[in-house]
Amino acid sequence: MQPPEIPGPSIQVERSPVPIRATLTETPRPKTADDLAHLPALQALHIQRLQLKISSIMGDSARVTLTPTALQRLVPHDLRIDYIPAPSMRDRMILFQGLYDADDCFELLASQTIFIGGDFRNKFNWKPPPEFTDKYWYISPVLVDVSTNEHIPRSIESLIIEAQRLRDENSPIFPVTSLTGN
Repeated sequence: MQPPEIPGPSIQVERSPVPIRATLTETPRPKTADDLAHLPALQALHIQRLQLKISSIMGDSARVTLTPTALQRLVPHDLRIDYIPAPSMRDRMILFQGLYDADDCFELLASQTIFIGGDFRNKFNWKPPPEFTDKYWYISPVLVDVSTNEHIPRSIESLIIEAQRLRDENSPIFPVTSLTGN
């Protein structure tokens, strides 16, 4: 005879409510507890973590780095995007919003991204975890070699970028041809 089945505790994981979305007309100011009270808890936590990380590294210069892009001014977006120090990454996050798990994405950015030194305005001086680049490669500033799925070392990455720039400068998309037929 088998013992009766005793149901275990029921655990339910609740997703956070829909994040607040807005457009931005000026550089975001530091949020206080009162500012964050109306936000979903996870969104407020991510904003606090990003603010602390940015202010501890950049100090008063954070205002310059967080100046809103045209997309931030025009397209309603998750408020957490406004605290990402790389403008091109903020724009990609806005363009691809709804196509990625924002809570997971911001958890990785807020808790595991490392500033490796140098100019904080340079997106390559911010090192997201490999998991972020694997999941969100279309947002990440890190280049990945798709043939091996490995991160390309920074020294080689800069050479690739420079070679692509030179190639683009020397071979325009539409080659100039003579209109006279000569």
